Amino acid sequence: MARVDSQQKQKILDAAIRVFADQGLAGATTRMLARQAGMNSALIYYYFENKQALFADTIRAVIQRFFDSLQSQPKTFSSARDRLAFLVNSIFDHLTAHPERMRLITMAFHLHPDLFGQAVHALISRQFPYPLTVLKDGVDQRQLRPIHPLQGWWHIVGVCLFSLKLRDILPHIEAGSARVSVPDPATQRQAIIETLVQGMALTSNRKKSHSRSAHS
Repeated sequence: MARVDSQQKQKILDAAIRVFADQGLAGATTRMLARQAGMNSALIYYYFENKQALFADTIRAVIQRFFDSLQSQPKTFSSARDRLAFLVNSIFDHLTAHPERMRLITMAFHLHPDLFGQAVHALISRQFPYPLTVLKDGVDQRQLRPIHPLQGWWHIVGVCLFSLKLRDILPHIEAGSARVSVPDPATQRQAIIETLVQGMALTSNRKKSHSRSAHS
């Protein structure tokens, strides 16, 4: 059973983010984690039952820090586009500023869905995260199609994660004699927002959004 939060536990989690992002769950060792945290390896097992438990708690910490960053900047939204743009831009900004978190989340998302799911369950069972509130309010105000907020949130996250990783892949793909061009970040974000608006906004709100865009 993991002990309550403390400065030492947070220090272990900070180290684990970097080590797991670089080495993966299988490649990371207790010695690596302890060295990165600057403490005795035995202390890790005081706070965490095993490496898998530490990995799951590290994922939880990364997601919680992102939720906290959104919670610190609450906004009011006049349209579905405003809501979706806020969420997409927040994901891009956060993961671009913290590439090690991007690597860790992507790895967990694809390779360790069980541990990823445990981390998410631990978070949403305690509180309704702010991104889900943004989506739920959009549904309640009839800006967004009726969809479960968690389902909508993971759809947005999945599209953003894939697009962020695509920027690493496209430079290595050749179409004929010319390389495939990599869209600039602003264009990439806008394309995602437009796609999400088409899929998630109610028809009337899509028309209003296009009307405002045409007159802006």
